[in-house]
Amino acid sequence: MPDHVHLIVNPRDGRIREFIGALKSLSAKAMVSANSGIASELDSEGSHRIWQESFKALPLWSLWMICRK
Repeated sequence: MPDHVHLIVNPRDGRIREFIGALKSLSAKAMVSANSGIASELDSEGSHRIWQESFKALPLWSLWMICRK
């Protein structure tokens, strides 16, 4: 799937939601900026949509779980 990403993160402070929020914000701004010369579609609110609104966090508590996922 070319538009699909899996990411394994382990922030030291455990604040995964905040980390993912910052990552999505910074990367979306960079992608929109890099694409500024190319016509791009806007969503119904008149803004660029790069990421889904939510994400699914899944604790990887063992090597078995990591290999399974």
